[in-house]
Amino acid sequence: MRVRSQRPTVRIITAMLLAALLGAPAALATTGDPVPIPPGEILPINLCGTLRNDVDDGCWYFETHNGGVYTIEFTGSFGHGDRVCVLGQAVSTADCVLSCAGAAIGCIINNSISAGFVGPGTVQFGAQICPRLVADSGGSYELDNLGAFGSGSRVFVTGRLQALSDICPTVEEPAIVNNTIEPYFEGCATVAPGPQGCTTLVAEDESYYVIGDLGGAGLGDEVDVAGVVIPESSVCAPAVGPALIVMGTGACEPFPDVPGDVNGDGQVNFGDILVVVGQWGTCVNLCPADVNNDGGVNFSDILFILAHWSG
Repeated sequence: MRVRSQRPTVRIITAMLLAALLGAPAALATTGDPVPIPPGEILPINLCGTLRNDVDDGCWYFETHNGGVYTIEFTGSFGHGDRVCVLGQAVSTADCVLSCAGAAIGCIINNSISAGFVGPGTVQFGAQICPRLVADSGGSYELDNLGAFGSGSRVFVTGRLQALSDICPTVEEPAIVNNTIEPYFEGCATVAPGPQGCTTLVAEDESYYVIGDLGGAGLGDEVDVAGVVIPESSVCAPAVGPALIVMGTGACEPFPDVPGDVNGDGQVNFGDILVVVGQWGTCVNLCPADVNNDGGVNFSDILFILAHWSG
């Protein structure tokens, strides 16, 4: 669980302002959204994802991180839960030889399969200024494609695993090649109304993401969320904008009781001094700005705040 650093009301107001500013209808985009393959079409496919064999129908499935599920013809020596990369062709579920209930997108046929990487991590630069991913799941890998990301960036990567890197010839380290790389978000966010009536998550830095179903979370709820950021999505048509492929949720911890935090934002800074100045004088009833509890709001409260300053 993550500790919140900003009151949810502030983020909800921000989201409502964004909704008003972005309320004009927009063109539909499908970037990042799995779309069923039309009957009669045969499409080339080159994807990385996870093998599944957890449906009681005897079928093997291949699932991408954005929720696309395919029946897969050839799995090699890989098993359930393995991360793999697949090169082959895809046809519609109507054209699939196997009758598998769980394939929403289509069937992968005539495919090869190899070990893959799918997951989040942090970008670093290793020996010879070679880009690498320090994976959350453990281990580090040279990266074939860094995109526009710099050291310290949190990213989500999919790609084919290579035992030894040829990206930096003198570095004996495994590599992720032919990889995709996307921003990865993790933190506490507030569920709020968005443009065209869509639901959004508003993060603590006031960035917002259009989302789909969060499994019961309602407006005003705060969630500890992790997921992949995609630049455009039709998850809530016709609204188009940054969207989050949610990969995990949890609860945010309550605000900590911070001495000197008068305005309740979890920090002790100039904002608290402004509250003290605004409530200056003798307290008739309980005064939040009377941080030292001496019955008045005065210079001693400012000294108390300065002694607990967090910036």
